[in-house]
Amino acid sequence: MEKTWSFYRVDDGSFVGATFTGREEDLPLNIPAGCGAIEGAHDALSKRVVDGAVQDWIPPKPPDTDHLTHVWLPAAMHWLPVPTQAAFDAHRQANVKAEIVAMEAQQARPLREFAIARDSAAMAAAMTKLAELDAQIAAKRAELEARPAAMGHPSYTAPGQEVAP
Repeated sequence: MEKTWSFYRVDDGSFVGATFTGREEDLPLNIPAGCGAIEGAHDALSKRVVDGAVQDWIPPKPPDTDHLTHVWLPAAMHWLPVPTQAAFDAHRQANVKAEIVAMEAQQARPLREFAIARDSAAMAAAMTKLAELDAQIAAKRAELEARPAAMGHPSYTAPGQEVAP
């Protein structure tokens, strides 16, 4: 009968993430050097072997960055990466910059219409459209300068404010 075994490092009990499924008599030939085997498929990120038994293990928290922090999820036994306020701000700024680029691209047509206008009405219409676009672009540029209020994202956790495991 086939069984599944998980391999772990004998020096620290950490699972290596590899398994063997087969007959028990074939197991010794498949155990990596420096490893032991324990029956079952075990999660390498949340389990360890201690004194021959599989136990829950909380891995070290991954390092935080300006744009990412980590929160421990006990039910999942894993660290969840969570965007920081800086990540939300960067995303918002990228969206605003994209809107500005799109608005600036819309200036080409009114500029062309102004350049080839044959009468003052066409010139005035082109200037009006350019002025509208200029006001919209100015408002978007002001948005870039303003620091937004907290995004209010439910999973936001500032670096250093972790949820204790």
